[in-house]
Amino acid sequence: MFHSSEALAKKTPAGSLTRPAFLQSLVDEYQAKDTSPERRTKILASLGNFAYDPINYAWLRELNVVDLFLDCLPTENVANRRHAIAGLCNLSLDPKNRDLILKDTKTENVVLILTHCLVSTDVDTVQSAMTCLSNLTTTRNKDDIQARFPQIRPLMETLSTAKNPVTSNLAKVYLLENP
Repeated sequence: MFHSSEALAKKTPAGSLTRPAFLQSLVDEYQAKDTSPERRTKILASLGNFAYDPINYAWLRELNVVDLFLDCLPTENVANRRHAIAGLCNLSLDPKNRDLILKDTKTENVVLILTHCLVSTDVDTVQSAMTCLSNLTTTRNKDDIQARFPQIRPLMETLSTAKNPVTSNLAKVYLLENP
């Protein structure tokens, strides 16, 4: 559910951490050396859920959560990769976050999404990657993305024939929007 600052203030019990402080505590715990792998997975899932609400975008940018998610894409941990691409998918709706993901020094991020997520055996990861790529591809950058990453189109054409109707439809929409 999307929140306003007023709604957050009403929901937050007196003496509790503010939303920015809570998000900071999650990032700090994720980065702590003694945090267990299972706990890191739960933290990534939480951060991905917080990335759903636009009220959190600025705080997540300030905490470099985009980079945290990107760093998780090459991991062998399927759950971590799933939560990271879902978080990026949620964040990529925002133009500032989209620019962070696509900035010149980070063009390899599209390659990460392609090589570690779009071809995953985990359907949720694939669908989040497809949606993320759709969000990242705008009329302003479509030609550049297509030129730099010609492998996207054949992958989407293959995915458009998937038995999973969500996967197939996401690929078809991408192909319609990016002829």
